[in-house]
Amino acid sequence: MSDIYSKISKSPTGQEYKIPSKDELEQEYDTIKNSAYDFVKNKKNRKVVIVQGLGFVGSAMATVVADAKDENKEPLYFVIGVDLPTPYAYWKIGMINDGLCPVVSEDEKLRNKTYNLVKNQKNLIATASERVYGIGDVIIVDVQLDVKNKIFTGVKDIEISIEGFKKAIETIGKYMKEDALVLVETTVPPGTCKKIVKPILSKIRKERDINKPVRIAHSYERVMPGKNYFDSIKNFWRTYAGIDNESEEMAREFLSTIINTKNFPLFCLKDTTASELAKVLENSYRATNIALIYEWTLLCEQLGLNLFEITKSIRVRKGTHDNIKDPGFGVGGYCLPKDSFLAQWAASNLFSSDVVLNITMEAMNINHNMPKHTFELLKNSFNNDLERKKILICGISYLQDVADTRNSPTAMLTDLILDDNGIPIVHDPFVDYWIERPNITKVSDIFSAIKEVDAVVFAVPHSFYLNLDITKLISKMKHPITIIDAQNIISDDKAIELNKAGCHVKGVGKGHWNTILKQNHNK
Repeated sequence: MSDIYSKISKSPTGQEYKIPSKDELEQEYDTIKNSAYDFVKNKKNRKVVIVQGLGFVGSAMATVVADAKDENKEPLYFVIGVDLPTPYAYWKIGMINDGLCPVVSEDEKLRNKTYNLVKNQKNLIATASERVYGIGDVIIVDVQLDVKNKIFTGVKDIEISIEGFKKAIETIGKYMKEDALVLVETTVPPGTCKKIVKPILSKIRKERDINKPVRIAHSYERVMPGKNYFDSIKNFWRTYAGIDNESEEMAREFLSTIINTKNFPLFCLKDTTASELAKVLENSYRATNIALIYEWTLLCEQLGLNLFEITKSIRVRKGTHDNIKDPGFGVGGYCLPKDSFLAQWAASNLFSSDVVLNITMEAMNINHNMPKHTFELLKNSFNNDLERKKILICGISYLQDVADTRNSPTAMLTDLILDDNGIPIVHDPFVDYWIERPNITKVSDIFSAIKEVDAVVFAVPHSFYLNLDITKLISKMKHPITIIDAQNIISDDKAIELNKAGCHVKGVGKGHWNTILKQNHNK
């Protein structure tokens, strides 16, 4: 882009930020460097921490680190968040410097702490200057590493966006201090720290005449955007490993200052590859659990059974079956749609293994295509013809009560509706601007929109939808419409109320509606 918009970065909530020039970044670096040096000057144990990547993990991690205190309740770290000076990324820097968390969520603690650390305590700042890596004692890597195709067709077909990750590591190597710790939090293919990060940093450091061994560790988080966003980092278990004993000890010492280790002890693995594999295995287990329930969803719908009640009854077996998943719309977010592919890619490309994770790969394919079932429920309600039908999709983000739209299943549903010549319209109380689908019409008032549509799909269980006044919704309808509940948002009583109003109501995993709504209709 060569016009003015290439100099503007727009956030999902609508704020616009001017992207600085190279000269402006140089001036910004000098200011930040002076502030960091003033912070650590003549103070014991004070350090500078750089967080590379200010996405859903990095932005929250920066706040958690900046909030760390010593025994005298004094801040331990001056934290600098770094991201790219691009239209896609720079808005995160702008929001943090405004005292705002880039991730919109229900966590008041995270919002308040971010504002206080930036505006009052003044030990949290963000920039696009690469030079700040040169003043960091700890550099936390939280950059994106994605998979290019999320359908498994064969081991050789898996492509991951490793070049962007490598470039980010090269940038660190170009500027980092000789004794800094590089702590990789990015979910990476097992073997990355040893076979990719270490060779890159060692080569660049040699070119810089740095002979001291590079210190690298891996530590994976279990961050969950939502009401307990901040605590999912600080007050939660953490696994880590170092590439050598000194790296391990440096990681342990640092993590012990930011994690509530009294209640959530650190778990040390003795190999960074083990730590990397633990993360992708953990997410693969969850993804496979989700895929398993999908085929049972289809069965229960045909048998006229309520799968939500069935899984609820199974969860009484604590410790063995209490994590069984419920039916749903689809799998989204940054982790579950791609992490398993990282393991398979690493097995083949970093370790020359002939092992194929067949069950795991099949689960990924099932999950990727899951939104198609909701689409089929919708399409069947209109005799397989969506021509010019207006469909309101309630929920853009992939997760309840946050504004995370990455890999959202709603994107596939809108594409399917468009391919069938329907007209998708979206609503989400947390998303003002849909980065991935900017051309899809977004409405701010569901009650006004309901007057103009032929169907509504409830796709995300935001609290707003769970508490929606169905009676008011019905009163705003010009005519009965189709309602598809993909996330157990509508109770049986609300479904009956909609049915009495003449609406055609269907639900994923809710085969029992076929019976109770028919009985109600015949009364």
